[in-house]
Amino acid sequence: MFRIFSFLHRSALPTITVAVGLFASTLQAHAQAGAAAPAAPAPKAPPTADSLAAITQRGLLIWQYDYVATAATDSVMARRPAPELLQGYVARRRGDRWDVAFGRPSAGRDTFYVTFEVRQQENDPDAFEVAPLSPARADTGYYARAMRAIALATADFGRQNRPYNPVVLERPNGLLWVYLIPAQLRVGVYPLGADVRYLVTADGKSILAKRRLHNELLERGGTPPRAGATLEAGMHTAVLDDIPEDTDVFHVLARQPEVPEYIVTESFIYRVETNGQIRVGGRRKDLLGGDSTKAGVKH
Repeated sequence: MFRIFSFLHRSALPTITVAVGLFASTLQAHAQAGAAAPAAPAPKAPPTADSLAAITQRGLLIWQYDYVATAATDSVMARRPAPELLQGYVARRRGDRWDVAFGRPSAGRDTFYVTFEVRQQENDPDAFEVAPLSPARADTGYYARAMRAIALATADFGRQNRPYNPVVLERPNGLLWVYLIPAQLRVGVYPLGADVRYLVTADGKSILAKRRLHNELLERGGTPPRAGATLEAGMHTAVLDDIPEDTDVFHVLARQPEVPEYIVTESFIYRVETNGQIRVGGRRKDLLGGDSTKAGVKH
């Protein structure tokens, strides 16, 4: 449920002058007036443009990762490989393009044996070159570290009642973001929520931070609910934080047809554009007042 906060604003009481002979009346005035009200808290400042741009960038990378992982999986599965050759995958950005490594981890997860490597082509981002590796290439570098991080986050997240897709993004300092995102199960139905982000050490062995991005799972189609209507935008409320999340941007970029998404938080209303850019629409109380029923689906 969207949290509504109200504040009682009171004007400062007039100063009561205490003089000799007026002590009794002064006590009476204090008894009637009580203590002066504390000053109202200053309105919360909206997030900076740089912080919103960082969310957009991470959301864009998640969308790219998901796209190349899906396309690469289709390309590899078309070759009908033996199941034991495909026990996991990791995508890694290479300049403006991505590589995706498929394979199997060693028992101790110190090595990832790459059985297929798929490269997104420089001149055509929708084309992928599949390179089967026999014997498998033993990787003890990034792919092994990323697979350890995925296994670590998945174990911490616990068993879920639906499939999840992992996304690993390497930060400039070498640390790893690991996202666990509900997989899309039906064509035209786009899941949003019930997701989590981990910050993992560069070696993939320790969790430094865990951030729940959304509580509930929303599964919404890209078509309007009524025949003849036009889907102009989506909307949901956010209760875990006062800012949009990385996966909000991913959701907008992945959804078809392309429409923006309004996000109502405790203090602000945001609009995520179809290119992933986040705009602050205004303060929630100014636009919606105290009516939480206007805020859409809780999330």
